[in-house]
Amino acid sequence: MKFWLCTIFAVLSLGVPASENLLKNGDCAGNNLLPWQSPQRTGGAKNLHSAADGKLTVTGDPANKYNSFVTLTQDLPALNPQEKYLLSARVRAGIANPKGKAMRISIREIGAGDKTLAYSGFTVDLGDKTWRNYHFLFIPRKDAEKFAVYLISSNLETGDTIEVDDIEFSVAPGIKPKTGNAVVNGDFEYFQLDPWGCSQQDGVNRVHTISGD
Repeated sequence: MKFWLCTIFAVLSLGVPASENLLKNGDCAGNNLLPWQSPQRTGGAKNLHSAADGKLTVTGDPANKYNSFVTLTQDLPALNPQEKYLLSARVRAGIANPKGKAMRISIREIGAGDKTLAYSGFTVDLGDKTWRNYHFLFIPRKDAEKFAVYLISSNLETGDTIEVDDIEFSVAPGIKPKTGNAVVNGDFEYFQLDPWGCSQQDGVNRVHTISGD
């Protein structure tokens, strides 16, 4: 997506109206991962995803032949390309040495013939050992036929842990003007930058940070 709104992060969760979570078991209720699936579980003897204390824990296994691209996935229902959606999660990293490692939470868009059209989402800061909220504003491609959420870990070691909780994918909240303020969305409480624009965009994806400050 070549649009300046396509990647947005937020470090604090703000008070906006919630809509239905299109993902099931995004909070690992009952310490169960179903219906999440990991195709790479057969690549090694160690289970790289576990649920306990109401959260997901991801680790690595250098002996797993898929360790450079380990996924935990869940299919999404049909999405409306005229709608905006919000992907959110709380994440805490426990990585001694983040170099060469990665963790991403993305939406995979799939076209005709099960061809992957794009992965888009946010990259977790593996140097941040505190709980952090991430948000990504998503607009579906018109040529996508299927969608799925992917948690993708790369090159994690046995002692590494990444905790994930409250994974949500829902219709993005609508932006409403505030009484007495002629500027719309001046406090960025909707995890979006609309109706703000960027005249220097020049067709290149830009990353904007939204905080609660």
